[in-house]
Amino acid sequence: MAFYDAAGNKIGRNSACPCGSGKKFKHCHGILNNQPEKMISRDVQEEIKRKIARIDERNRAFKAAHGKGRSIITTEFKDWRFVAVGNELHYANKEKTKYFPDFLGNYLRSKLGTEWGNSELAKPFEDRHQVLKWYDSMCHFQRKQTPIEDGTYIVAANGAMLSWCRLAYDLYLIKHNAHLQERILYRLRNKQQFQGARFELCVTASMIVAGFEINFEDEGDVSRKHPEFLARDSAGLKIAIEAKSRHREGVLEYKAPPGQLGKGQSPKVAVEGLIRKALAKEPGMPYFIFIDVNLPYADENYHGNPWFKEMSETVKKLRQEWAPGTFPANAIFFCNDPTYQEPERVPEGNNFWCYEVPVDDPKQPLDPGISIQVAQSIIKRTNIPNEYPKD
Repeated sequence: MAFYDAAGNKIGRNSACPCGSGKKFKHCHGILNNQPEKMISRDVQEEIKRKIARIDERNRAFKAAHGKGRSIITTEFKDWRFVAVGNELHYANKEKTKYFPDFLGNYLRSKLGTEWGNSELAKPFEDRHQVLKWYDSMCHFQRKQTPIEDGTYIVAANGAMLSWCRLAYDLYLIKHNAHLQERILYRLRNKQQFQGARFELCVTASMIVAGFEINFEDEGDVSRKHPEFLARDSAGLKIAIEAKSRHREGVLEYKAPPGQLGKGQSPKVAVEGLIRKALAKEPGMPYFIFIDVNLPYADENYHGNPWFKEMSETVKKLRQEWAPGTFPANAIFFCNDPTYQEPERVPEGNNFWCYEVPVDDPKQPLDPGISIQVAQSIIKRTNIPNEYPKD
């Protein structure tokens, strides 16, 4: 008995099973191929084909909306909701995890540690870690809302809720598709290292959504300067990835040294120094640099905002210091997520933006379509699924 996907293509025995299990077809739904057809009625055969076609179409729709990472693997059994995350299986009462963000909240707490979270909650509010401040704001916000008949809350998220869910989703994406390092979790818990670690997670999750496999560099190797990680596509192309975050007074609890700009936002992007540090690495392969600019909400028209002119001119200035065809980076992505700057604010639409400045004569040539795909994926990772997949 042959099986076909929604496009009418025959599913090979060694192909990935379209159900999203991660197993080869012959070890999953394809096991039915080992059974004599006469043992399976035609009606059953047709129903199996229809179900596989539905799963295949669901996966296509998921990738169109949420990118190329693995689909959500979940099921219900009696009173429980089970969700597979990489090689882990998480479960909770299904009534308390009706929606995927409910699961994500549990997942974030499990990764950071209940004991650590409780110790932070025991502190005065002003002394707590940033993540627990988001949690406090989110809980207060939810208490002010009115649930619908089944007890579910359907509201537009405020900044704290978006910050909380985006962090949880990035952790989930990395564990589900790659390897979640204990080192990054340690850095997240550390107030002084939180900002940089948070942005690294954002960039790693974005490359996963763009369809890349993640290979982390050896942080213990101090013999050379190396990027954050290497991203490899299905054809074997490797791209070095670097992520740097701009500190600003009062943002994510950063306190500037004496003599620097006081509380309040600088009117400029001012990230030339960060880019220079990234360019110094020269990894010897195509290279993407991501800069977290940490700017506030831009209420005015984005196209008329002087930030974008400054970013372009900064890259132009740096490129002029390099001979033609020797610039190390293929593209520089300027990213901004203002949600955590105003945790109580309910933003209109998706407030996360990415501004890509491509390089037309880099040292290592690369199809420019790849950087466009990555820029789209950075935004796409903020589109967190709300529903679990249905059969």
